[in-house]
Amino acid sequence: MAGEKAQEPVIDWKRLESGRPIWRFDAYRIGVLIDTAMGTPPVDHFIKAMRMAFDEAYEQGSLLKPVELVLREVNGLPYGNFAEVREAWRQLVHDEGVLAVAGPWLSENGLALTEDVERDRVPSLSMATVEYWPGPYRFAYQCGDPPQDTWLLADYVARQGWKTVAILHEDNNFGDEYHRYFPRHARRMGLQIISDQVVPARPGAYLNQLFETVRQAKPDVFIYMGYGIEGGAFFEVARQTLGDIPKLIGSIFMGCSTPDYGYGYTAKDIEGWIGVEQFDDRNPRTIAFLDRYEKLHGERPLHAIITQGYDWGATLAEAMSLMRPATPEALRDALERVRCLPAVGGSVNTTISFAPYDHRAYKGDKWVSLSKCVNGVFSKVD
Repeated sequence: MAGEKAQEPVIDWKRLESGRPIWRFDAYRIGVLIDTAMGTPPVDHFIKAMRMAFDEAYEQGSLLKPVELVLREVNGLPYGNFAEVREAWRQLVHDEGVLAVAGPWLSENGLALTEDVERDRVPSLSMATVEYWPGPYRFAYQCGDPPQDTWLLADYVARQGWKTVAILHEDNNFGDEYHRYFPRHARRMGLQIISDQVVPARPGAYLNQLFETVRQAKPDVFIYMGYGIEGGAFFEVARQTLGDIPKLIGSIFMGCSTPDYGYGYTAKDIEGWIGVEQFDDRNPRTIAFLDRYEKLHGERPLHAIITQGYDWGATLAEAMSLMRPATPEALRDALERVRCLPAVGGSVNTTISFAPYDHRAYKGDKWVSLSKCVNGVFSKVD
């Protein structure tokens, strides 16, 4: 009848869904290759956060099928055996048939696995910080980044009015890349490096001599570049030898701000230090993610590894919604079409974007920032 409101159709979705194709729906399979800190809480947080990102994408309807995570945990470089990393990669790619591998995490293993990744043509995501990791099938989620980190450190030193710097850098890929970039930034900012020492692979008691050399140089500030390969002993020697000299460190600072991460550092070790950090609770997206995570899992971890897990999952979910068809090669191409995806890691306005020839995920003014540990509490200094 004219003027009457048309009645809304009642759709029996349950009946309609029962008429879906009878073919078996296999989940998308994503490999997770953990090559460090096996069995520690941050690894568990990372995996839960990644799974949460996939589940949210499926529930929101952007994925046709749910995602299954296939896990391999091994003790890789620099302290373990690379053969275990290679075997874990082989199992995930050749035996399990995953679409992509979330891992390896560390720079040494990523660099050593380069030929395997490119030969097998399966996308690999990594926290590798070194600049030579990204490639056709290699995607970097910079958990720190030497060119950026060293600029942050040099800029902070200059803004404090400090002029003379003493540096120690480790004799490995990570330390070498830090050492390559810091002098460039320091020169532009008018800083003078008055002591430049290299830390051997097994420094032992030699650490005392190295730090004594630094102390005698009487720098305005001290900067360490590397993993802190002697663990807590390294920080103790630095504390006893350098006293009140301001102490800065690169992204291994996150190994102290991430409880039980596996490096053997604690907040007590890093007391008074300033370092490169990716976790930033000033980012509203970080807080919103942690609220959802806490509601789901009953805990609220405050570190960069958990936000990395969610960002990896969210990016892969976005790319899987774009891939045509569902193959590793198509997923690689789809990753290059991910643009301006809001990140839960990093500071405010950090986004994730890839493109052809650009396989570094994080974009923004400060996807890494500087924090200081005072009385066991970590707070931003920039």
